[in-house]
Amino acid sequence: MKKKFSASIALALISVITLTGCSLFRKEPDIIDTDPGVFNQSSGTQSGDQTGEGQGTETDPVQDLLDEIDNLNLDEDDANLPEWLVEAANQIDITVTVINMCGVDIGMVSTIDPYTEEQMDLGSLPADQIINISETWPRDKTTYDLAIYNMAGDLVSVTEVDITGITEKLTITLSGDGDLSDIKSEVE
Repeated sequence: MKKKFSASIALALISVITLTGCSLFRKEPDIIDTDPGVFNQSSGTQSGDQTGEGQGTETDPVQDLLDEIDNLNLDEDDANLPEWLVEAANQIDITVTVINMCGVDIGMVSTIDPYTEEQMDLGSLPADQIINISETWPRDKTTYDLAIYNMAGDLVSVTEVDITGITEKLTITLSGDGDLSDIKSEVE
């Protein structure tokens, strides 16, 4: 019952955001007039109350929806949910950082796209440099495949990194003394 209730809440939030989208993201104009009399009329303060009361209590409906999606546990009972919502709940945005501490330039760093299973070239990686990659990753894929090529284009190493429990970041450090001798990973 809780799963259906969570899904209902998510769909309700989507409806609210869709119906009020134009007004949600409208920025209130900055008030330039510094005359305190503009705000403090005899009947009290205007709707542009500058007292600070009530500030910080509003929630961001978009973030609420994203939090609700993160909390969904999808199974067969949720087959009536929109496909895009199911897909969004089964993905996570991660940052992959590859650090070259080998003392030698890397000709190409590549990975396997988790959706197409095709090799993706992330570029070359000079000595003592870093590559940052932002990716949308499927929650059920618990490995990250990495291939390292030398400057001549020869395959030097293929590594499968365990990323079980990843929430936001994977850091891969390539180390060695003039060659690639060790690959370490850290999951956050």
